[in-house]
Amino acid sequence: MSNAVFKSSRFDQLPELVKLAWPILVSQLAISGMGVVDTIMAGRVSAIDLAGVAVAFSLWLPVLMFMVGLFSATSSLVAHAWGASDISQAKSHIHQSLWLGLILGLCASALISQATFLLEFMNIDPVVHPVVIDYLKAMIFGLPAAAIYQVLRASSEGTGHSKPVMQINLLAFFANIPLNIIFIHGYFGLPAMGGAGCGWATASVMWLNALALAAYFFKAHEFRELKLFEAGIRWLDRQGSWQILALGLPIAAAVFAEVIIFSIIALLIGSLGATVIAGHQISMNVSALTFMLPLSVSIAITVQVGQRLGAGNKQAAQRTWRQALVLASSIAISNAAIIYFFAWPITGVYSEDIEIRELATGLLLFAAAYQVSDALQVAAAGALRGYKDTQVTMYITLFAYWGIGLPLGYTLGLTDVIMPASGPKGFWISLLISLSIAAALLLWRLEHISRQNMTK
Repeated sequence: MSNAVFKSSRFDQLPELVKLAWPILVSQLAISGMGVVDTIMAGRVSAIDLAGVAVAFSLWLPVLMFMVGLFSATSSLVAHAWGASDISQAKSHIHQSLWLGLILGLCASALISQATFLLEFMNIDPVVHPVVIDYLKAMIFGLPAAAIYQVLRASSEGTGHSKPVMQINLLAFFANIPLNIIFIHGYFGLPAMGGAGCGWATASVMWLNALALAAYFFKAHEFRELKLFEAGIRWLDRQGSWQILALGLPIAAAVFAEVIIFSIIALLIGSLGATVIAGHQISMNVSALTFMLPLSVSIAITVQVGQRLGAGNKQAAQRTWRQALVLASSIAISNAAIIYFFAWPITGVYSEDIEIRELATGLLLFAAAYQVSDALQVAAAGALRGYKDTQVTMYITLFAYWGIGLPLGYTLGLTDVIMPASGPKGFWISLLISLSIAAALLLWRLEHISRQNMTK
């Protein structure tokens, strides 16, 4: 990263960035917190239930994150239109995205319904199969709602209104706890489902989120000017939908490529037994929780850079991402210190099994090591989305994670080619390396695109 990042003596863009980012952060923590609650509650049932939830989560999360990536385009397009005071265009982008969301949600459910064949293909420990299968049945029900919610969420954040999303996600977080209790242990006439009950709780929360945010768009004064549902929703058209897909598919592919690496790792080590799966899941859960901070900054960067460019203020857009990188780096350093010094007590929250805790603690040290790289790559990717530069981001991501990360992880973790097979530790070493490469390349791309934009 060049010294240009630190040239600005005044952090003039940070107050508005932080104002936008903190509700997004609370939202992200609430979403990630539901995963933490699921992991803790499943772990208290048994190691098998925890492992089953981990494998099921690894199967459906990439599908959800593909949706998140695709509709990041909605956030960017709405931000540009909103910055240019083109309300009609913003409304059109949202309507087209809603149709695409409905189609994608139904396709996602169909895909998940066929995902159980991977259990045999990846040689997953048969003892966890029943939990995984029952969990995924719930996701078939929940994913269409999740897709609609992601559209409405991206639209709300694209207009600069992130608080409604925060409020609804907090509601979802607190609703998830009693729903988990009901489905896991069996109340109100329902059977005790164990870890699979987490899936039904999550699916119920997906519908709660979608309906609540749709109602907010319909009633709240923040969106009165948008008139989103006035005279119905505009039909899907080729030009409008292609604009979203052309921008969003590379983002979705990049996000999917990153997330699927983590899921494939979980599946590849699935043959090593429930204890190893559980330890890996705890470490990933903690890592995902800390990742929410720089991710929130990244989402805010996309919106703020998009709005600045939509308003024709290229200098402010550049200052925004440069100052945001400093903020993301500072957050990452704090995260790394917390993980390093408190790894052992953190794992104790999830499980009382000493063997699981020892494995998870060792893996968390790698998570501490890659915090800065992870924060910088996600922040740079967010800024590039604001510039509507997504294809090269996709190529960089595919190269770093699939060209280097996965082959190296497999070699270190499951073969003796370079050194004795080290199991999950080998995969985490590869994550550290691939995230660092992605960060360096994305920062280079961002500097290039920003300078190019300034000369236009």
